[in-house]
Amino acid sequence: MEIRRLPEPCLRDKPLECQPLKFRVAGAHYLPSPNELPADSFFSVIARRRSRREFGRLSEEALSDLLWYCSKIHEMDRSRLGPVWQHRGTPSGGGCHPIDVVILQPNDGGITCELYDPIAHALNTLVLPTGVSCESLRETIAEILDPQGGSVLLFVANFAKTLTRYEGGESLVWRDAGCLLATVSLAAEALSLNCCALGFNGDSLVTRLFGIGTLAGVGGCIVGSHPEKSTNG
Repeated sequence: MEIRRLPEPCLRDKPLECQPLKFRVAGAHYLPSPNELPADSFFSVIARRRSRREFGRLSEEALSDLLWYCSKIHEMDRSRLGPVWQHRGTPSGGGCHPIDVVILQPNDGGITCELYDPIAHALNTLVLPTGVSCESLRETIAEILDPQGGSVLLFVANFAKTLTRYEGGESLVWRDAGCLLATVSLAAEALSLNCCALGFNGDSLVTRLFGIGTLAGVGGCIVGSHPEKSTNG
């Protein structure tokens, strides 16, 4: 068995310049802020967390709460060079937070494909390339695990954000992906939602969405309500 060893990360003396990516989006839908913290204790959430594979439809409030606790930017520091330092609920090497979340979810008219904006706490509708549909992307996910009525969270990493600060920093991005998955899983449990990780990188989906570049798929998950609590909201 061959192990693919990644290089040891090394903080650069001077970060490289990092140009922010501009995604093709059309319009923004702003999400509500959480009203109050879940009442569960942290350790009771850990004790009962399980991978659950039955997914009802998420309400806007449930999705909003999940994204707020896991991916919302709460503090940031802008600089001319290198990535922007950020603080979110999920840990990230050097505060780079290179992972964006693309959300595929059902609505009354079909399937939507949206990009989470962690500054505005909003969902931006992605402009898809010619020949790519939300339905075809979701069908690819269904070959691994049927989303049913749930929402697919696809993790899309911009490796340049981390590599401009760390030489050989690829392993940090993958660790960030694991941190994000764990945080989503625990937050979903605290919010009484079902969550299951997807056993793939998702690179083929990312390529279909954004083409070849510094973006890569680093996993994802499906989150939904308990079927008996499914809502059309």
